[in-house]
Amino acid sequence: MPLLEWPAIAVDLPGREARSGDVSGGTLAGNAAHLVRAIDQAGFDPFVLVCHSLGGLTVLAAEPLHTLRPSHRVFVSALAPLPGSAGLDALPALFRWFLRVRLRRPVAAGRAVHLLPKWLAVRKWCRGLSLTDQRLILSRLCPEPARIPLDPTPVEFAGAATSTYVVLEQDRAMTARLQRRMADNLSIRELRSIEAGHEAMFSHPGELAAELNAIGRRVFLSVESTS
Repeated sequence: MPLLEWPAIAVDLPGREARSGDVSGGTLAGNAAHLVRAIDQAGFDPFVLVCHSLGGLTVLAAEPLHTLRPSHRVFVSALAPLPGSAGLDALPALFRWFLRVRLRRPVAAGRAVHLLPKWLAVRKWCRGLSLTDQRLILSRLCPEPARIPLDPTPVEFAGAATSTYVVLEQDRAMTARLQRRMADNLSIRELRSIEAGHEAMFSHPGELAAELNAIGRRVFLSVESTS
């Protein structure tokens, strides 16, 4: 965030940081509503909405709820299923099977769960990170509402023309090929790439900030020129 050229906020979803509490009953719709409230309270107009990983589902679910439409959306190695389908449906068959098995009991019991065991989280999420950053990420892992990957997204996505997908080429959580398929799911044609693993904000903060700043300059200058 210090490398960005405009004011920014990192939204804490329910159960995180200042919003700490029981997330076992959390839903994708609830996360989306909270995101929209946070945007409205920030008062940014215009604004660019950036999501990463599982956050792609929240951004998609928020699409019909915005009081003020995003000027642009940036999906950074973000989970993006076909409109109307669930996040789990967009994953490769083996990983999809693994998560269905892992989530079955928590969903039935209405409790939250760590989506990945720590050993697998290190392998999938921590490529290219220092041990210090790995420890920080693992210390911040928390249970997720088990239903989030199973909840369907809205049946339409009308933001393809004002969206960018940033492909993280060294990502082990979602391969570069799979990320490009996610962009295709939403008909996003503007792609950028960074030679980074899943947590690019830790391993390549300057490169990620440069991509976001370039998008911001284009978007905000365009809005100013038409106002």
